[in-house]
Amino acid sequence: MEQEACLQGLEAGSAAVQGLQHSCCGQADAGAAGAAAAAAAGPASSVTNSRQQQQQQQQQQQWWRVASCSSDLPGASALLAVLPGSLTSLHLNLYRSGESEDFGQLARLTGVQQLHLEDGCSQGRLPRGCIAAIGQLSQLTSLRVTGAFAGFQQQLQQLLAQPLPLHQLCLDVVDYDERFQTAALLSLAHLTQLTELSCKGRSPRVTALPLQLQTLYHSLRDVRKRIDVEMLLPLQQLQHLTVCVEFAEQRRVLELPQLPSPAGAAPGLF
Repeated sequence: MEQEACLQGLEAGSAAVQGLQHSCCGQADAGAAGAAAAAAAGPASSVTNSRQQQQQQQQQQQWWRVASCSSDLPGASALLAVLPGSLTSLHLNLYRSGESEDFGQLARLTGVQQLHLEDGCSQGRLPRGCIAAIGQLSQLTSLRVTGAFAGFQQQLQQLLAQPLPLHQLCLDVVDYDERFQTAALLSLAHLTQLTELSCKGRSPRVTALPLQLQTLYHSLRDVRKRIDVEMLLPLQQLQHLTVCVEFAEQRRVLELPQLPSPAGAAPGLF
């Protein structure tokens, strides 16, 4: 009886050991299977992450290839800090931008060729550092400024004193600064690449024009001396001329046909 009990005990112990072995093997198999699954899923997850990174890079590259931007949002200085270097055309409405904003970041957009600064009716000043930054845009060929900017005539003189590569200059600005109510004198003769000039509003009084000028839109409302009309005579490449005068000053326009036409001028120019 004791022997049978011992045998039964041994058999029970053996079964327990085998059960533990099977349990351990099962856990090991499960762990191995999990590792294998993780190993199998690893490359797929890596591929997914890689694709996401590529998509993000492509989106960034597309953004960095943007060539034109137009904005009337407030905080234009913050926008200038993130605009891509690929930009060639920029139009900013500064109605919501204050004089205290720093426009120094504009200088880093060295590829800008066309720049339009517009102000609706705030009658403020150009943002700080704006004129200095424009002067560093070595590829700028077209500059358009429209709106109401206090002290603009003085700032414009500072800007155009530099040899900018401008082909087109369009000014339609009212300067509400009382210190500059009298139109400033401005010579553009040194802008040797300028072919189109448009001066409207209370723009500075132009006293000298570049000889290669082809298109001129000029307000003669503040021009009262004959020399201001005669300065058109040397413009041998002038093809399009538009003048805007007040009714009482129509005589100034009637004098144009009496002047000798510049050599090579288009028929009927004057």
